[in-house]
Amino acid sequence: MDAKKQKRRDRIQNLAITLLSVTALLLFSRTELFSLGMRAFGGYMDQLVAYTAPSSNAASPLASAAAPVRVAVTGEYGRYGNITLTTDNTEDFSSLRSLLREVLGSARNFVACTSGDFLSSLDSVGVYYDFLTPLPLSILSELMGASGGEEEILARYLVVVPYGQDAVRLYLWDGEVQYSVCSTAVTVSSLTEVISHYELGNAFFAFESSLPHSDDVAPCSLLPNTLPELPTLTATSALPEEDTLLSALGLNPRNNSRYTESGGTEVIVEGENSLRIYTDGFISYDSTMPELTISAAGAEPTLSEAASGAAALLQTLVGESSGTELYVQEIRQSAGETTIVFGYQVGGVPIVFSDGRPAAEVVLTGSTISSLSLRFRQYAPGTERSLLLPLTQALAVASMNPGKELSIAYVDSAGASVSASWISS
Repeated sequence: MDAKKQKRRDRIQNLAITLLSVTALLLFSRTELFSLGMRAFGGYMDQLVAYTAPSSNAASPLASAAAPVRVAVTGEYGRYGNITLTTDNTEDFSSLRSLLREVLGSARNFVACTSGDFLSSLDSVGVYYDFLTPLPLSILSELMGASGGEEEILARYLVVVPYGQDAVRLYLWDGEVQYSVCSTAVTVSSLTEVISHYELGNAFFAFESSLPHSDDVAPCSLLPNTLPELPTLTATSALPEEDTLLSALGLNPRNNSRYTESGGTEVIVEGENSLRIYTDGFISYDSTMPELTISAAGAEPTLSEAASGAAALLQTLVGESSGTELYVQEIRQSAGETTIVFGYQVGGVPIVFSDGRPAAEVVLTGSTISSLSLRFRQYAPGTERSLLLPLTQALAVASMNPGKELSIAYVDSAGASVSASWISS
């Protein structure tokens, strides 16, 4: 009996050792297959992590963004104006950027004012900023390299003017109906120092012009005495490599679930996610699964987190050396959903598309990217100069659409060449 029991124990022991060995081999094989699969998919899973937004303690992409901004600097004896600046222009915008950063950082207790109050501020010694579209003060602060700022207050136009002996006020207008004013901690001497760096006398506002039809355009239209020399642009709609595009969007580059529609649009489906690649360089991505996310401290991102995360992803898609500059045009948040709209600009001049669509739009549900659209366009300066109508003729044409702002933009009609033109918007 002892011998039989010993044999039985030996068989059980050998069987257990065999089972453990097989289990170990299976686990090892699974690990190796997973590793090989990751290499075969070009680091597919890594891509799902790599293209989330920077963490909250990292530098915001907005701080170094080249957003277009128009400025007017008014002194005792004239006005300097520039309609082709960007927020990252260290030569011509550096001191104005520093001034606005200090103003926004110390702006407190906004109260409502009238349109007359705002227009009167333009007659005063001071500095005027136009960011082309209304944005939350938190986004404007980040564009100036600072943090903070109220998310609830939108502003497109900002005017910094003296108030009393040594105080400085900030006037805001969202471009529609909301006017407000507040005090700041900036001193008049600091404001005067900034103004002293600019040569005055090269621009004026429409409301103070005696030119025919000046009264027919928006009073804040900033008009140059001498038209800027803007090159024509060459434009292409080149898409990145498809594997790169799919990986950046968290999709498997080896996915075979795809088809081509009759018009040439390629459709790629993966679970609850889909990507449409159009023949004109436009893409649209939709997802109901949390595959692609941005970093956020809470369940719902702040406007700054949303804009920074979306900007980081889009810049990854278009590439650092593409020659294109994306900037935030609009951001809105409601019921757990955040929408960020982006435009293109070249040399401080916005790109306007004739089909009316923006350059890009990202929609977040919480911190998950639920949809994204992006127009792949690359621009480079051409050899010819854009032919702009003389100002008097531009005013006459604009008078047929009274009350609109007269400005200069590049108008892209999806051709190979893009020229700057006067627009009324």
